[in-house]
Amino acid sequence: MVAHLLTLLKISTKAVEVSIQQGKKQAELVRKAIDYTCHTSLHTTESDNPQSIEILQEQVADQNQRINVKNEQIERLQSALDQSPQLQALAENRYRAEHQQLAEIKGRSLLQWLKVVLVANP
Repeated sequence: MVAHLLTLLKISTKAVEVSIQQGKKQAELVRKAIDYTCHTSLHTTESDNPQSIEILQEQVADQNQRINVKNEQIERLQSALDQSPQLQALAENRYRAEHQQLAEIKGRSLLQWLKVVLVANP
């Protein structure tokens, strides 16, 4: 607490010295100091740093483009996933048809084979 008061006293003394040197009132110097501090703060506005805003806008646009690409990939994957049961059903039908043909072929006798071959190739 004492250190804080000593710091304030030093500041006050310095303010008096500067106001005497510059021929200005202390209140005017304090207003200028506050105004300077407010305008040189780390907080930036659109008018203070348009380049930063432009960079951020480019980054946002880039991220939006990446999101759109990922959305398209997701849609294609979802479409492929939706087609999967249909492809499975087609494969099963083909397997059944081939299995049935093989069963029919195995059931034929030698005489039936000869008839098929001779009738097909006169």
